[in-house]
Amino acid sequence: MEAFDTAFSIHFAPLLPALWIGALAIIALVFLALGFYKRKRGTLLRVVCIAFFLIALCHPSVMEEMRQPVKDVAVVVLDQSPSQTYGERMTKSTNALEALRRKLGNNEGLELRVIEAPAQAGTIINETRIF
Repeated sequence: MEAFDTAFSIHFAPLLPALWIGALAIIALVFLALGFYKRKRGTLLRVVCIAFFLIALCHPSVMEEMRQPVKDVAVVVLDQSPSQTYGERMTKSTNALEALRRKLGNNEGLELRVIEAPAQAGTIINETRIF
């Protein structure tokens, strides 16, 4: 059985463009300010109703996501070009690769991928085209 993380978030899918909703909110604020200024009855109820109406126009929805953790990937590019035959370069790079495998192999949340470049071993090339 694999572990899953759940996450809740609120997503908005407005039924009108945000500019229109903002304009409606400003117009509503003007009328509500007038209602408070003139001390009209029911102004507080109007504030609540307009707030719910504007929220409904934004069309909010609660989303629950089930996430499965994925391993991180570490990529090691091992140079196998002819220049590696000079001196102890091949031995040093092989030792460095083994040291990386030992060090990173203990980490369960990490996948180590080794790419050898050039991919066709034994071909004669004048340059290293890794990327």
